[in-house]
Amino acid sequence: MSILKNLILTFTTLIFLVSCQTSKVQTVKPSSPTFSVYAGKSDPLMCNVQGDMEDCRADWTVTAGILTHRQVCNSKNRAYIKPMLNAMAKTLSESCTLKIKYARITTKDDELAEKRLAKMMSQSKLWNSYSKTSIKNPNNKKLAQFPEKFIQKVVEVKGLFSEVTEALNETGYNFEVDKVEVTKLNTLTQSRHFQTLRQIKTQNNFMVPENIRIVWINKSFADGQAPRIKVPQKIEATQGLSKSLPKRESVN
Repeated sequence: MSILKNLILTFTTLIFLVSCQTSKVQTVKPSSPTFSVYAGKSDPLMCNVQGDMEDCRADWTVTAGILTHRQVCNSKNRAYIKPMLNAMAKTLSESCTLKIKYARITTKDDELAEKRLAKMMSQSKLWNSYSKTSIKNPNNKKLAQFPEKFIQKVVEVKGLFSEVTEALNETGYNFEVDKVEVTKLNTLTQSRHFQTLRQIKTQNNFMVPENIRIVWINKSFADGQAPRIKVPQKIEATQGLSKSLPKRESVN
């Protein structure tokens, strides 16, 4: 009888343990987006390099010693952009013989970058103090250059907007920030990012910079050294795009 009780108890315990087990759900990490790079040359005095990946497209045009970066990117995971830019830099180094003195980037088409900067500014006591002062004294000349200097320091210290020049520098260039220009500077309520930023900063006097232009200078070029030193890069092979670059937009 005791043996039977022990068997029943053991069986009951096993059923209980099995019922309490939680099924292990297999987590599948999403694969990183694939990208393509295409280099075109419609003019001997111009170079074009284009990168394209999921929800993100970048275009480089080199002319008159200036590399202009245009980017339309709605990807929230910006970590995948760097490999594409690395491949673009390698392609540029191999296909473009033009000397590049400046690299120019604007945030006109990259709203996520502008929002990221605004979020950082909303946490800065110095920027909030500037916002309040600029509203009270709009004609104060001492405040005129503050936004540019502040953003330049953010770029230099935090590396914001530096993805392009980092990729170029790893390929042998030597770019550093030369100057920053802010085309538009609006209060929060007048900003095109108001619906998003109002959840972060609700004060109406908070200033939001838009259409920011950042200019990097190639120090090697400026110092009279070789404009580029080719460095071997282990970049994954990319598939060519159709030979059509995005329509160039005028930069204000």
